[in-house]
Amino acid sequence: MLNKPPLKSLLCLLSLSCILITAILLVTITVFVLKIFTEERILESNTAYARKLADSADNLFRTAQQELAFSSSQITSFTDSQALRYETDRLRLQSDMFGSVLVLSPEGQVIITSPLNFIPSGASLNVAPEQLQAVKKGPFVSEPLTPYTGNYLVFLSAPLHSSTGKYLGYLAGSIYLKKESMLSRLLSEHFYADKTVVSIVSDIGEVVYSTDESLTGQTLNLSSDLSAQLKRHRYGSLKTTLNQQRCLLGYSDVVKTNWHVFVCVSPDVTSDVLDHVVRDVILYGLVLALLLVSASMYISARISQPLEKLAHLTGTGTTERLTGKIGEVKTWYREADRLKKAFLMYTKTINKTFSLLRDEALTDHLTKLHNRRGFEQLTAHFVGHPGPHCVAVFDIDHFKHVNDRYGHDVGDEVLVAVSGFLKKGCRTQDIICRFGGEEFVIFFPYTTLTEATSVAERIRQTIAGIRFPIAGHITVSAGVCGLQHDDTDMEKALSVADQLLYSAKHEGRNRVMTSGVVQSP
Repeated sequence: MLNKPPLKSLLCLLSLSCILITAILLVTITVFVLKIFTEERILESNTAYARKLADSADNLFRTAQQELAFSSSQITSFTDSQALRYETDRLRLQSDMFGSVLVLSPEGQVIITSPLNFIPSGASLNVAPEQLQAVKKGPFVSEPLTPYTGNYLVFLSAPLHSSTGKYLGYLAGSIYLKKESMLSRLLSEHFYADKTVVSIVSDIGEVVYSTDESLTGQTLNLSSDLSAQLKRHRYGSLKTTLNQQRCLLGYSDVVKTNWHVFVCVSPDVTSDVLDHVVRDVILYGLVLALLLVSASMYISARISQPLEKLAHLTGTGTTERLTGKIGEVKTWYREADRLKKAFLMYTKTINKTFSLLRDEALTDHLTKLHNRRGFEQLTAHFVGHPGPHCVAVFDIDHFKHVNDRYGHDVGDEVLVAVSGFLKKGCRTQDIICRFGGEEFVIFFPYTTLTEATSVAERIRQTIAGIRFPIAGHITVSAGVCGLQHDDTDMEKALSVADQLLYSAKHEGRNRVMTSGVVQSP
């Protein structure tokens, strides 16, 4: 026969397994949750940073357009070349906003430039017709382009009108995207972590500007999810792929243009953080695990000790001898205490079972009132003792008609309802029973005939005044008689009360009949 392992060993094994599994789950969950949390924080930070840069870029373009608008209001003709040169130089030099400033005719031909002869006068910039129409309507920001000068730039323009309102052409200022400019200084003079790239990207994915100079001028392949989100929301964040590199991206629209500020961080940043956290968790976890193992072994020994003693005792001696020994075992938790008391509880359980069986034998199943056997046992104490005592017999009028017309289920509901009215109408000490069918008996201990009759009449009136849900109005008849203090014949008293009940039926039902005290033989 194989030796079975003791409880103490099993508890120690269980504790060690739980500690090991918990440690593995803790590390796994920590890495998983921290990865999600770190990425969410990076995405939120990138979005906030992108919104800040987008607002700054908007302010830059707004200021640039205001300066262009003011200068355009100062130019009302092209006849005074010196005045044109003065205004274009002033616009270019006053704020270092523009790398170059040009005055162009409605057809896109150069009138004058700053710096002087930057582009020869009369040269055509080959501006597309739709762009010529756009600059004519008001302030305009061009898409990034590379003119024959070789500089990658964008143009901001404002229309020029004569004093009479005639359209003369437009004033354009260029912002360099690969050379130092106000825009490049705005985006580059910020503090951001390693592996973070700040870019301005158009709707079609063209990189207008980037802190990674190799990206400026390239066209990124924007994913469908990113393109859809750019159309739906002015700012936001998501995990995506840009230029074949995974990216935690925060973005925000530059309102004055169809551009977006992208702030992209490599997911490798989260991996570095997680590696550091995992090392710390494992280091401190080992120390904690040793403490937990020691504590679990001690607790396992304490848990198994009372059970081991009980198991040893139950295998030796008789039940009588075990009672005292089991009582000496110290049980400090519920299960062991229950096991120790099982021997005594067994006897109590048997007694309780007999008590329940006896109650069921003395109780009417339908109404939960006492049955005839219960009546006899409960009234035996009062019979032959000084009274006065009384007994009343109730019967439901025309109950057979209720069963025949509405069915026995409705009849049962009426019986239960009537039993409820009997309970409410009687006192605590009164004994209420159902003898069978529609007949109920009430024993009134230490009650005069007048008092018993009053209670019976009150019950009758209550039931007569109630309309039952299906059966309608129901009435009861009753017979009440009293017992002498030395009367020991309960059957005779019940017979007299039964005769009075039949008299009530004969007199027309729905009434209580009473007579004098039942005489002893």
